[in-house]
Amino acid sequence: MPHRTRRRALIAILAIVVLELIAGIWIFLARNPPAPQIDLPGLTVFSPPERLPKFDLVDHHGRPFANDRLRGHWTLAAFGYTSCPDFCPTTLAEMARLFKQPALSPEVAQAARFVFISVDPFRDTTEQLAAYVTYFNPDFLGLTGEPDRLQRLNHELDIPYGYAGPETGEPIRDVLHKPVLDAYVVDHYSGLLFIDPQGRLVATLLPPFDLARTLRIYEQLRDHH
Repeated sequence: MPHRTRRRALIAILAIVVLELIAGIWIFLARNPPAPQIDLPGLTVFSPPERLPKFDLVDHHGRPFANDRLRGHWTLAAFGYTSCPDFCPTTLAEMARLFKQPALSPEVAQAARFVFISVDPFRDTTEQLAAYVTYFNPDFLGLTGEPDRLQRLNHELDIPYGYAGPETGEPIRDVLHKPVLDAYVVDHYSGLLFIDPQGRLVATLLPPFDLARTLRIYEQLRDHH
């Protein structure tokens, strides 16, 4: 093969490689766009979004609730328990206000939902959860599960929880068995999780959940993804 012909062939091969590399980068960026720049206190945005660990819970209707049921909608999620005296009722009340906002169009409201995940499976039966979450909004979902499954989910999300005595605050480190004390309290993560329609964790937000701020964050995340 003449030298000039070999050179042209090499240039053509290099051009193909460069084009494939550019196409690969473009596809990656299209699938994983940079996180929106939302600089607010208490907000963490993940870029790229993080895959949620596999979980196997049950909703307050008694139906299985696993990762597949996160697909197709935006989900706002919080952890807590129905006997919680402060963070949980405040959070659910704020979420109820959020989902009633006129700024949230019916189409957007139908494409999003709120789930409350109990980390107190010994007291929070499906019946208890049903009464609790629907008091705030009939469309809210309460989730619970076996103690080991809840512990594994929280551990893999790096948001552990624990039980403690109601007066002394003495920690009860075993969350796999019901505490002897009937009035134990639960120390749990009080933030809000934003999960996209692909079932990925895109952001977390710590309280307080100012209505206008939470709505703005949700809209920016939704528009971006």
